[in-house]
Amino acid sequence: MIFLWTILFWFIGIYLVISGIRLSAKEKRGNKIIDFFIVIIDILSDPISSEGIRVLFGGILIVVGLLLVF
Repeated sequence: MIFLWTILFWFIGIYLVISGIRLSAKEKRGNKIIDFFIVIIDILSDPISSEGIRVLFGGILIVVGLLLVF
């Protein structure tokens, strides 16, 4: 049963992190590498935005999934 919860937390966490980064990246067009760093800086500078909350909760769910494994 714990294995099921761990997998569920990982999938939801990874989905939230990826979707938060993709939402923020949609606004910016240009060089892919530079845009990636701009997105990361944007999320770190404004964590209360929709993208920041998605990445935060995704990270929390990934960490909880890792804690369930150990």
